[in-house]
Formats: sequence, structure tokens, C-alpha cells
Amino acid sequence: MTFPCHIDENVQEYYFDSFEALNELSTYMASSECSESTFGDIESVIHEKGPEILRQLAQGHLNQRAAEEEKKEFITGEDGVRRTRRRKDCTRKIE
Repeated sequence: MTFPCHIDENVQEYYFDSFEALNELSTYMASSECSESTFGDIESVIHEKGPEILRQLAQGHLNQRAAEEEKKEFITGEDGVRRTRRRKDCTRKIE
């Protein structure tokens, strides 16, 4: 798939799902089926598909940030203890 905007090739993998979904919506919008639809029907499709595309785009950004996050050799806790163990596949709230 060719990306419709300028995204560095090194990070395209994180945004593939969102652009694929946008491409599907754009293909529908350009179709003869859509040209015969009422504007209300078209709006309904956009309201149905749009938030998911935005969610996928945001998830792509979070995945990119996680991949680019500096992996520290250790951290020092508030108690002064140095910790070297790293958990994998953890989740955390966005700050």
C-alpha cells in the first residue's frame, strides 16, 4: 500500500491499519454505490467508520512511542533500591 501522506518508512508499520481502514472508506466514498446514496447515509457511514480510523491512528502512535522508548538498564526507586528487572508486555495509563 502506498501511504497517502509523507510518513518516514521506518514508522509506516505502526500506521498501516489506520491507513488501510481510511483507504477502504475512501474507496467506498468514490464508488458508484456511494454516489447513489443519500447524504444522510454517507454521514452514517462516516460516523460509523471514522472513530475507529482515528482510534487506530492513535494506537499506531502509541505503538511507535513504545518501540522508540528508551530502555533503561536500571531505575532507582524512591526507596533508593536499584531495580534491573523489566516486565514485558505491560500496560499503563496515558499521562
